[in-house]
Amino acid sequence: MKHWKIYIVEDEKINLIFLEKTLEMAGYDQIFSAHSGDKVLDLIQENPPDLLLVDFFLKGPMNGVELVEEVRKYFFVPVIFLTAAQEKWVMDEINKIDKSVCLVKPFEQQDLLKMIESFLPQIPGVPF
Repeated sequence: MKHWKIYIVEDEKINLIFLEKTLEMAGYDQIFSAHSGDKVLDLIQENPPDLLLVDFFLKGPMNGVELVEEVRKYFFVPVIFLTAAQEKWVMDEINKIDKSVCLVKPFEQQDLLKMIESFLPQIPGVPF
């Protein structure tokens, strides 16, 4: 088992299920998921993440970039943005976040897993 805490923040239920199953099949056993940023902010206070998988568009008052900015007030955490949006303004917003990358939907499972593996060994486990 891989004991990294991975948070998935995705507003589309079918995408959320796909991501959860992909991580479970790859051996990750600490997967947390939510449809909105405000729910994640409540969860991370007691259980800080090692990695965030975040859609740009979320349910609720904030988008993925705003969520990450809020999370990073408390914890340094790498981020993989997952989005179908390819508009320049969306990519510009995502590029504001240091230590993040973006996968454009649809993507292959192995591409996501390679990206996750490239981030996790580098995590220092130290908050800001």
